[in-house]
Amino acid sequence: MSHDSAASDAVAPAAPTFVRLSVEERAALLDAIEIIYGIAPDAFDDRSFWQHSTAETIWMTSLEAFALPEGLEVQAMGMVLLRVPGQPANVSNAFVRRYGQLATRSVLDVDGDGESAFLDRQSVPHAEGPDAKGYRIVRGPSGPLGRGLVQGDRIVSQVPKSLRVRPS
Repeated sequence: MSHDSAASDAVAPAAPTFVRLSVEERAALLDAIEIIYGIAPDAFDDRSFWQHSTAETIWMTSLEAFALPEGLEVQAMGMVLLRVPGQPANVSNAFVRRYGQLATRSVLDVDGDGESAFLDRQSVPHAEGPDAKGYRIVRGPSGPLGRGLVQGDRIVSQVPKSLRVRPS
């Protein structure tokens, strides 16, 4: 057997695909988001949720978005909801900017100076007490700004430089 024929007999790796979350997985995800952020599951009635086969990223699309074509390698679709399933508090900044106005828990509302500081990737103070921990949705006068992480008496901005544009 020649080297060339051995190479042609090798199985090609499967192309990355997306798998729609099951009804149970979807319900568990939305229940966790409601518990953590107070966003009711019915806010997502017109959305479907997908997991990438080669990464643990959860993506969200409109319910009627599209059927995935056979044989086409899809790398991205819709909006990233979570990069690490099982950690629903760690929602993406894109999710925060789109749905953060609906949050009733784990929210820090800042004034104009706090908004500027947060978008400039500076930490901002919070008054939740020394036992506070986890992620927060940070909102300013112009709307949801992004995700922050509680560290001591401050919330550290996790807004990437590419999203430092003020919401409209």
